[in-house]
Amino acid sequence: MIPTITRASSSLALAFLFTATIANAQTYPNRPITLVMPVAAGGPNDTAGRVVAQRLSAILGQSIVVENRAGAGGTIANAAVARATPDGYTLLFATAGTYVQSAALYKNLSYDIDRDFVAVSQMLVQPLVMSTSLGAPANLKDFVAYAKANPGKMNYGSAGHATSGHLAGLLFSKVAGIDAVHVPFRAASAVSTAMMQNEVQYFFDTAFTAKPHVDNGRLRVLGVAGDRRSNALPDVPTFIEAGYPGFTAQTWAGIVVPAGTPREIVERLHAASKDTVAAKEVQASFAKFDTRAVGNSPAEFSALIAEELKKWKAIAAEFNITVE
Repeated sequence: MIPTITRASSSLALAFLFTATIANAQTYPNRPITLVMPVAAGGPNDTAGRVVAQRLSAILGQSIVVENRAGAGGTIANAAVARATPDGYTLLFATAGTYVQSAALYKNLSYDIDRDFVAVSQMLVQPLVMSTSLGAPANLKDFVAYAKANPGKMNYGSAGHATSGHLAGLLFSKVAGIDAVHVPFRAASAVSTAMMQNEVQYFFDTAFTAKPHVDNGRLRVLGVAGDRRSNALPDVPTFIEAGYPGFTAQTWAGIVVPAGTPREIVERLHAASKDTVAAKEVQASFAKFDTRAVGNSPAEFSALIAEELKKWKAIAAEFNITVE
């Protein structure tokens, strides 16, 4: 009789858990939500995340608390959310650098982005651009030709080692078939200063960062590493237009939740996310940073994550770039 009672008890427990899960999903959200930011307060990604949180809060009818957990390339925040209860009350503002590129670079992570998270929606995308010193060739064709003719003589900067700009530079070297030297700096402003002095010849960063220097005649931008031109620099062609279809390097951000979050809650969050980025005030805020709103489906965002992870893992392996 004991096994029968045990089976019955287990069945009742499972039924209760299932009923409770459905009930929670139907009443979601009924208390404040936390949006974990993997970056420090004040930067572009944090600003975008707070814009999203404010509008998402209004749509969901619950307050959203933004919690900054910067450090270790975003892996601290990612690990915290991976361990959170999968009930829709802890969200992660995942970015290209802190989510996918960190997964491609860091060893011995306590989480797996394929196993431990569920994609909700990509909220925004922002292509990187290649800015160059005035001492470098003035168009992309001549720039690549010069780099090929002078292997190891072109320097490119980045705001740190194993960052988005560094990886973009490696991908460009591969696609263009050039041999260039990477020079890491502490900040993007230091890279720009070094380019103005022709200590480094090029740098991958956002159009928002590059445009003031272009407008002042101190730097040039030769290409946009996205699937369309930059609104901030409409006369600059994409690398795809220039004959490099294999070269895209973009920053993006979106919402993911812990694996096991009920499907009904994921769908509710996706619908609210889509309405959030459709709001005129959100799009206007994004436009200030030359950022485009997206609002795609969980399946589409998941496909992007898989594609990006594959790309950056391959680059990290080819150039032997890792972070302990």
